[in-house]
Amino acid sequence: MIAVEGRTRADEGGTQDWWADLHGEILDCLAPGGALAPAEIGRRLGMSEAAATSCLAMLAQEGRVRICLVERT
Repeated sequence: MIAVEGRTRADEGGTQDWWADLHGEILDCLAPGGALAPAEIGRRLGMSEAAATSCLAMLAQEGRVRICLVERT
């Protein structure tokens, strides 16, 4: 599960806009309930779980989300 820590926008310009928009969409998914599985975020945004996980890892590295639950399969 991923929880929202805070929101900021990336610098404007080209690829940065694309990433900022994508990250904004992910943060918007998290806003109502505060936590979702990467698979659910991917489903809502039309991307794979792996792509959502990659984006979430970038957001976590920036301190914009916190990865707070790992489950054994």
